[in-house]
Amino acid sequence: MKIHSIILSIAVISVCNISFPFSQENNSCLISLEGSHLFSSGDDIRWADSDFDDKNWMQIQVPGSWQSQRLTPLPHIGWYRIHFSVSTEITHPAIMLGRIGNADEIFLNGTKIGGEGIIGEYFSEIEHKVRLYRIPKKLLRPDADNVLAVRVMNTYRTGGILDGPVCIGDYGELTEKKSDREFTRKSLEIAIIVFLCVSFSVCMMLYILGIRDIEYRYFGIFIFIYALECGFDSLLFYETGLKTPLIQRIINALAAMLPLTALMFVLHFSKERFFLWVKCLAAIFVIISAGLILPFQYSFHLKLIDIWSLLLLLTVMSGLFFSIRALIRKLNESVPVFIGVSGLIIGGIFETIEMIRPRWFGNVAPIDYGMIVLLFSMMYALLARHSRIRKELRLLSGRILESHEQERKRLSRELHDGVGQSLLAVKLHLQMIHAKTFTPDVEKEILLSLISEISHTVEELRRMAMDLRPATLEKFSLFEIFGWYARKFTEQTGIIVNVRGDKRTDVALNIKDHLYRIYQEAFNNIVKHADATQIDVSVENTGRFLNIDIADNGQGFNPAEAMKHNSGLGLSTMKERTELLEGRCHIRSSEKGTTVHIQIPLL
Repeated sequence: MKIHSIILSIAVISVCNISFPFSQENNSCLISLEGSHLFSSGDDIRWADSDFDDKNWMQIQVPGSWQSQRLTPLPHIGWYRIHFSVSTEITHPAIMLGRIGNADEIFLNGTKIGGEGIIGEYFSEIEHKVRLYRIPKKLLRPDADNVLAVRVMNTYRTGGILDGPVCIGDYGELTEKKSDREFTRKSLEIAIIVFLCVSFSVCMMLYILGIRDIEYRYFGIFIFIYALECGFDSLLFYETGLKTPLIQRIINALAAMLPLTALMFVLHFSKERFFLWVKCLAAIFVIISAGLILPFQYSFHLKLIDIWSLLLLLTVMSGLFFSIRALIRKLNESVPVFIGVSGLIIGGIFETIEMIRPRWFGNVAPIDYGMIVLLFSMMYALLARHSRIRKELRLLSGRILESHEQERKRLSRELHDGVGQSLLAVKLHLQMIHAKTFTPDVEKEILLSLISEISHTVEELRRMAMDLRPATLEKFSLFEIFGWYARKFTEQTGIIVNVRGDKRTDVALNIKDHLYRIYQEAFNNIVKHADATQIDVSVENTGRFLNIDIADNGQGFNPAEAMKHNSGLGLSTMKERTELLEGRCHIRSSEKGTTVHIQIPLL
């Protein structure tokens, strides 16, 4: 498919644009400010004054995150005081501070000269903006002590002055360096957003074409939310000046919903039940997302983030559990889903490590790498499923023609051997009566024989009609039809059949028709191949799913080998009918017998 090539191209662009920490070496720097400086947690605007007494402040390494230096400023705000002197004249002085997590205000000798993001209860963050501020010449004190006060608020992940260069230099030269670094970040953002837009377009195209499985819908929702979150949180959007505290809260709410939509995709892709604890997780995610978008105080925001972090851990473990179960059951495309969930888990582990000791990752958070792996895996799984289904539909068309031909042969054989022979006998008897070669007593005996033969022919025709489509499908419940067919099967074959379940169990007529054919095919396979003496049927309605188990005590077989060598036409038909109902068919077989498990969603 052409879409595979498009996605692969975008993937290559994305990977090529993912960057690692930049070298801090910079010839544009005239005065380096890197090294050990003064720091204090807390928040007091008086700390911006140049004559403030800071002799009791602690030392901190610049650049370097707070977490890497085992600092946890409360309330997530800290101040740097960097003392320096200028001995040479700089025509257009400016100060570069690299990346800061996550918002900052800069003061030189008590006067504010700039800032990025918004600090306070209603904050706005920007981590990937390279900080560069012009220095008014009148503020610099030549050959004297100058104090640069940096107020920083950490809202997520790592906080503080994260990387360099941290220096003073010419504004024009530093601007060029800043543009080069931000260009790489912007290229990455564009690549990711374009990929998300293409992915969402694919989902919309599949929806328009009539492919509306629930996992495709959840994947579309996941991409849509992720695209909005990436767009609003991008450096490109920040530079428009539209990133207000409200937009920041929307970003946080969107990010909070991402794990839930990913879990819903994995859940439905793995054909799992919608467990009660999953419903509780979903409800809590929605509540937290709503809480993050409302203008609560920052302390309450932090409590919501703590709860969300715990839910994130539970969600990731749940996704891993479902994907492993899918692998064990050998569901189609379960491998890429497992890889995606594993990638997200690895990204989360490195995210935690990076918070403590940043080393490898620069412009992209480790969890974003995990999200990219998950996204590519989910997209690959859906495209692989679409391709597989198209291929199976072509095979199914051939099998339907073959099945029709076999059905015609069966009807021809039964009509010839059963009804045809009976009608031939009736014809001979009628000819003998017409010739009047018998006595009245013999003629009466022939008439009784004719009545018996005609009755047998009528029963044979009725049986053939019932095999083609039982009238009871519309009159009785699914459980009653299973019981009726079991009794008829026992009469014909002598195999004992036990049917257990709720007698009121019933489904829509179109589902009932498919399930009856699956049930019929399973019994035909047993009588042809299993050499069984007993069959146990269980029908269970859980409210969300209908579970049907058909177990025999005959000789087992290898389902995979039967499908591989094309000797399992009946098995293929059963699986395909189940997939048409968006369910799953699992066959377990051993020397002690075979069990066919059918699970059909009812909602």
